[in-house]
Amino acid sequence: MGQPLRAGDTSLYPTVSSRATTTHLIFRLYSFYQKGVLEGRGFRPILLIMKKVAVFGNTGGGKSTLSRRLSEITGLPLYILDKIQYQPGGAKISDEEYQRIHAEILANNQWIIDGFGSMETLWPRLNEADSLVFIDLPLYVHFWWVTKRLITGYFQPPAGWPENSPIFSSSLNSYRVLWLCYKYLTPKYREYIAQAESSKKIYHIRSVQEIGQFFKSIESQNK
Repeated sequence: MGQPLRAGDTSLYPTVSSRATTTHLIFRLYSFYQKGVLEGRGFRPILLIMKKVAVFGNTGGGKSTLSRRLSEITGLPLYILDKIQYQPGGAKISDEEYQRIHAEILANNQWIIDGFGSMETLWPRLNEADSLVFIDLPLYVHFWWVTKRLITGYFQPPAGWPENSPIFSSSLNSYRVLWLCYKYLTPKYREYIAQAESSKKIYHIRSVQEIGQFFKSIESQNK
């Protein structure tokens, strides 16, 4: 479940914050490459420990499941935006209340934030994060996982959803969001991480197999 995207929102795309660019040299000095890690698919382990992690990508990509496991491995507190934005039963809190809570979370020294939220909070969150986990699976995988979530959701609530969420209507909305995100927002995500790769830890997950490889990489860094 997530807030619908509007085509008119796609112009709200910022550049990487100037604050991030000031740390460019520091991150470059401490970063290192491990040959063979994740088969050279753009995962660049960095010596500095992740403290502020944004997990994002299209709907139906397994963000909540990945975020929960990442929190277990790293010990970082997890904040699921859908559970903040939506109350049990699916009622949405006000935008003002959501933005206030979001700002309080960003002010913390450690967090994993899972989800989209809103265009107003998306880019500030990515700017503030020191680590970006972008789940960018093939569109058909996202489509199938949304469908699977619809079928299984009647028997087991989807991970990351508020209690008693309306499964059918929320899933129908996910299909709409799926295409809009793929068409308008996913290209912006790709542009953003290309700009941010020199100042942040980037984990660009582009296949189901890479999800497992991502966890192996994180576990090796947290031994």
